[in-house]
Amino acid sequence: MTSLPSDELGTKQTASPKQRKLWAIGVGGLVLILLIGSLTLKKRQPPEVSLTILDSISLDGLDSNVSAFISNASDGVRNNPNSDQAWGRLAMILAAHHFHEQARSCFQIAEQLNTDEFLWPYLQGHLATVQDQAAAIQHFERCIALRPNSALSHLRLGELLLEMKQTQSALEQLETADRLDPDNPRVQLALARLALMNGDLKLSLKLATQAAERAKQKRAPLELLAQIQMALKNEPAAEAQIQILATMPPGPTTWPDPFVLELENLRRDSDALLERVDELIQAGQLQEALRLLTRIVDEHPDVPVYQIKLARVLLDIEQDDLASKVLDRALELHPESSELNRLRGLVYFRSEDWSNAALKFRQAVSLKPDHTPAYFNLGETFLKLNDREAALDAFQQAVRCQSNLAAAHRIIAELLLEKGEREAALKHLKTALAHAPEDQKSQQLMRKLTTP
Repeated sequence: MTSLPSDELGTKQTASPKQRKLWAIGVGGLVLILLIGSLTLKKRQPPEVSLTILDSISLDGLDSNVSAFISNASDGVRNNPNSDQAWGRLAMILAAHHFHEQARSCFQIAEQLNTDEFLWPYLQGHLATVQDQAAAIQHFERCIALRPNSALSHLRLGELLLEMKQTQSALEQLETADRLDPDNPRVQLALARLALMNGDLKLSLKLATQAAERAKQKRAPLELLAQIQMALKNEPAAEAQIQILATMPPGPTTWPDPFVLELENLRRDSDALLERVDELIQAGQLQEALRLLTRIVDEHPDVPVYQIKLARVLLDIEQDDLASKVLDRALELHPESSELNRLRGLVYFRSEDWSNAALKFRQAVSLKPDHTPAYFNLGETFLKLNDREAALDAFQQAVRCQSNLAAAHRIIAELLLEKGEREAALKHLKTALAHAPEDQKSQQLMRKLTTP
């Protein structure tokens, strides 16, 4: 009988030393892989998150739009407690509505959940600049670590260090910002302040002048220029800057900061939203104003004042087609609004559709019998339709509502003169000149009336 090999018979064989060594290496490698995987998984697990901060957010007495906005953001956190975006959005909404303590806590949680997100330390730094400058420095330093080439982070840190009179550290940050974003007027202004602080008036003047040339709508460079000229004992030059400042809108005009703007645009209380729009318009940032207004109108179609504001901005920049669409949609929701009807009439007027313009202006004054601008617009429309009597009546209604309306008084004088009512015309013309003595048309008409 032929014998079979031992492995075919199922008998055991003794492993060689080499085989045992290979087995040991394999098992060791497997253990190492499992250990690394376990550590990686543990590292990727989000930190323990507490929701107790949500209980400290009191919505009592808030505007209904604001309370609903915060409630929705809080629900977003409850539904996804390990999302840094949910926590960060809630923090931004809270900060926009002055819940600063709760906002700081939410930002901290957001940053713990995602240490790579630049926005969370940046907004923490922004909030801390007023009350805790040391903490603000740390926040902006983390921003720089995440984005070394962010000129804005270096600038914000440099401005903060300058305010704390840490001049050498401020210089390093501001020079870096200037290298990353050459000719930035805000950087130049900060460097000008630093030079003034160091007693280098010549350099300070040069930098402040450059900042003023590149930021013509900002008061800060001109204020610094006046200060530098006074330090140089150049009083006429200082007075010239002060005169320019007198022609500008009062108060500071904000520097563009996309991250802070993103936060501020989350405000939902009516007064704050309209104030923000006015600030943007005043600063010449019409596209930003339009974006904010469009979003506000979409979110609050029940508030006609927002639609009125949007239509006015569109008319100011001569976007009449878009204004007409906004107004038509608004009038479907608010046909009782006198001002919406007037603005729609104004669009018709500008497109020379006099009949529809008159119809809308009539609707406006029927809804609001003391609506002075609507009466004035109606008078202008009747003049286009060559209905002089109706125009005269509309302008007279306008001055009954607002007696100091110089332009209406002048037009009334012209219409009365056409009818041969010289004395009545003279009376209205004198009233027009009393309220607008520099008006050249009124002056010319007065000379015509008084010249023998």
